[in-house]
Amino acid sequence: MIALAVVIVVVGGVRAFRQGELRFDRIDPQQGTRIYQRNCAECHGADAEGKDRAPPLNPAGHAHHHADWELVMIIAEGRGGLGRMPAWKEKLSDREIQAVVASIKTLWTEDQRRFQQEINRARPAPP
Repeated sequence: MIALAVVIVVVGGVRAFRQGELRFDRIDPQQGTRIYQRNCAECHGADAEGKDRAPPLNPAGHAHHHADWELVMIIAEGRGGLGRMPAWKEKLSDREIQAVVASIKTLWTEDQRRFQQEINRARPAPP
């Protein structure tokens, strides 16, 4: 039963990507920066440099190794483990979560953005 609940959550969370309802070319990264500063900087650092157990999201980190939909899901659903990333789906809208991802992507180098675009092509959102 737990596995079924997880599948439902994941499928619901990526529905917008499959239907093309939310696209990064329609998202304002500056809005994402404001949301990041209010909600994420406490753990990940003001410059996304990482703090304590929260990983860096800037070029020093590995966030660019995840597809867009994976980054959205990590923010929306959270993650267990040492740092225990909380779920933000009850506090931030889908659009706000995407804005945060768009903001984070502006921190990466051009090579990292190109690499992440390849990841997006190689790992599309599940059907």
